[in-house]
Amino acid sequence: MGAVRRRSHAAGSQITPDEPATAAPLKVEGAATPAARAERPPEADLRLLYEVSRVLAGSLDYDTTLTRVAELMVPALADGCIVHVVQEDGALQRLALIHGDPAMESVARELERRYPPGAAGIGGVAAVVRTGQSLLYAEVSEAGRIARASDPDHLRLLQATGSRSAMIVPLVARERTLGAISFLSARPDRRYGNADLQLAEELARGAALAIDNARLYHKARVSLAVGNEVLSLISHDLLQPLAAISSSAELLQDDAGNDTHESAWLVARIDSAARRMTLMINDLLDVARQQAGLPLELHALTMDLAPLVRNQVEAYQKTTERHQIHLDMLAPELVSRWDKSRLERVVGNLLSNAIRYSPDGGDISVVLSRESDAAGEWARLVVRDTGVGIPSEDLPRIFEGFFRGRNVAGQISGSGIGLLAARQIVEQHGGVLTIESAEGVGTVAAVRLPLIVSSDCSD
Repeated sequence: MGAVRRRSHAAGSQITPDEPATAAPLKVEGAATPAARAERPPEADLRLLYEVSRVLAGSLDYDTTLTRVAELMVPALADGCIVHVVQEDGALQRLALIHGDPAMESVARELERRYPPGAAGIGGVAAVVRTGQSLLYAEVSEAGRIARASDPDHLRLLQATGSRSAMIVPLVARERTLGAISFLSARPDRRYGNADLQLAEELARGAALAIDNARLYHKARVSLAVGNEVLSLISHDLLQPLAAISSSAELLQDDAGNDTHESAWLVARIDSAARRMTLMINDLLDVARQQAGLPLELHALTMDLAPLVRNQVEAYQKTTERHQIHLDMLAPELVSRWDKSRLERVVGNLLSNAIRYSPDGGDISVVLSRESDAAGEWARLVVRDTGVGIPSEDLPRIFEGFFRGRNVAGQISGSGIGLLAARQIVEQHGGVLTIESAEGVGTVAAVRLPLIVSSDCSD
């Protein structure tokens, strides 16, 4: 029996028999089976999905991120994991190669070096990239290796890898195949089946989105004059899938009562990772609009700031067990005309920063009050942490796009655009965002918003 070809979710999910041997040089014995899945409890899959989501949400450096993802796959889902991406010229580049056995990893690297997959090829990785369809090799046989080998040395290396079962799944985003991830099993008791393939495809969807986000991020950074058409494309094609991820996590949360406490906890963390990715993308869109000379489109409605802040504090408290967020509401209500979703992002950015830049945990203070001066009535929000703080020489640059303090760059994940996006939103509401900080002491972020209808706000 041959390899099982499975369409990616972008093209449907029907499983069909593989093409004839003349069209697929690697013909593999063995049918798809759920046996391997039975050895791995559902909680393990949820944990793996959570860990991958957390890693993908932590950085826009997709080279490093996908290497870390490959490391997570071994040994959780594979003995070896290889990630290939498609370059601008269409060539396939190996981005990561991880194997649990150093000797086997050396063999795999030699195989990749001497017999790299070609984008124009008709088997394996090349076929998956070309068709956008997954391949499942339930059992890798000696006959299959012989059929695939182009010469005796090639056959020797294929035999030396010790692979017994394999899956290759495409990295697809916005209906484009960006590469492929290969999962290799050398264990006789781990033979991949349909359930394993489904999990691999789910992981690949998140990885593909990370690649696409990172490439768009890089293009926006080197060319800040982003037009309306590009902004519309990003918001539609990236925010829509993220909304689907969040809604799926909510549905899983509803079902978690029938599962273990750990499953419910993991689902909440997956939702948190999707929430953070959405925040980062929205920040990027706003900063791109600002750099292109375009104002934000504020949709102001009469609303109370107090419940908005309370809801955000409760939501971010659920994302951390090492921090305690204390909310002091000195004003029972603060009503004006504001853009609710954008102010949620401002509060979310400040809370997210307070948590992220206090890696050892601790208390975070949030105070919401009402102030009066000669200029009028103000709502004042203060978020205070006792984290790593900002070096004094870096303070003048904290509102520069993509800038990160020297004491956190490369150590704590972040995009360097959150504060810039938050200030843009606050100022367009007629308010002010200020930051006071000392390295090793902590940071105080303060927002003042006028309790009047801002001339920049529109219904």
